[in-house]
Amino acid sequence: MEIFNALPYILRRSCRARHLSVSVYPTGEVRVIAPKLMPVFVIDRFVADKKDWITNVRDKFARNPPRQVGQYTQMLHQRDRRQYIARKEEARQMLVTRVNYFLLEFGPILTHRPLAISIRDQHGRWGSCSGKGNITFNYKLVLLPPELRDYVVVHELCHLVELNHSRAFWELVGKILPEWKELRRALKN
Repeated sequence: MEIFNALPYILRRSCRARHLSVSVYPTGEVRVIAPKLMPVFVIDRFVADKKDWITNVRDKFARNPPRQVGQYTQMLHQRDRRQYIARKEEARQMLVTRVNYFLLEFGPILTHRPLAISIRDQHGRWGSCSGKGNITFNYKLVLLPPELRDYVVVHELCHLVELNHSRAFWELVGKILPEWKELRRALKN
């Protein structure tokens, strides 16, 4: 059996994982997600093969430390299954109401309606829009101030018209929310 000079890492096994994945965090921590039954020596070899990449990412973080994480970003990355179950329907009602408001108010601009709206506990997103016209919102939007919640709703509705972040997309957002830059900055900071 070979011994690999692997970097220390935190291993999480998942029955949903089909492949190995590795992430490097700003703290320098390395996390690996592996299929439930994958042998440890395979995981060690995988990490050893990624050693150069891991070192490069750590060096980039050391040279350019990420800015302070804002309260909304922290909220976005916290997971609480009980809170999700308790607030999912509240989020659905509130967000569907806001979607309908913007579609009625800005019908000539927002020419497409969502095919479906779903509410999930997304780990790194406030919302998303698929190419088929399905919008997914993070239930945690109910915890945000109304103006930030509306920004996310408008952002995703505009993706129904422009499925990218082109100049045309941002102009469309600006027609509905002229202060979108400040709202975006507040959400990210």
